[in-house]
Amino acid sequence: MTDQPNLFADDNKPKPKKRGTKEGRRLIFQALCDETGISVKHVTESSRGSINLAVSEIMAAEEGKATVEQVQRVADGFRQRWPFAVLTPSSIKVHWAMFVAAKPAKTVNYGVSTTQVDPEAERQMRDEAEVQARIDRAERVKAIPQADYRRIHEKALAGVAPAAVDRAAKVEAFLNLLICEVLDAEATK
Repeated sequence: MTDQPNLFADDNKPKPKKRGTKEGRRLIFQALCDETGISVKHVTESSRGSINLAVSEIMAAEEGKATVEQVQRVADGFRQRWPFAVLTPSSIKVHWAMFVAAKPAKTVNYGVSTTQVDPEAERQMRDEAEVQARIDRAERVKAIPQADYRRIHEKALAGVAPAAVDRAAKVEAFLNLLICEVLDAEATK
């Protein structure tokens, strides 16, 4: 006989993970969908399974007490760290430990006094600025004469792998950004 532990003994069974309440899991599911732009009404079976896996792992990590605010905090942290990456329930799950412990409000020092920034107001301002930047880029692209558009379009995509363009959730916005970069580069010449 060896001195190895009996892997089939009751004391070696993994302890059940805390799943949280049904309502808590539903709220986390909804928060994941809200943060990633997934329409709950149109979720396919396979994507529902992926979202449920994320819910299960998040609830287990938080011992069944995960909150919507934590999901929002992790999503915000992900967006700040990787602004051009596509946010998915799986990416929230994978990067949970990296962002969940962050303070809900951060202190900003403008040199004179210290002000608390409301995370929701900060998110709304960032979202509004992003939308305005997309509108500005689209307007800039619309203003390009048709004769120049094809040349600039090809130049913008010259250094980008096709797979990267395919994975971009908003290809038009991505392309407008690249085209504006080409326009800026040509303007500085």
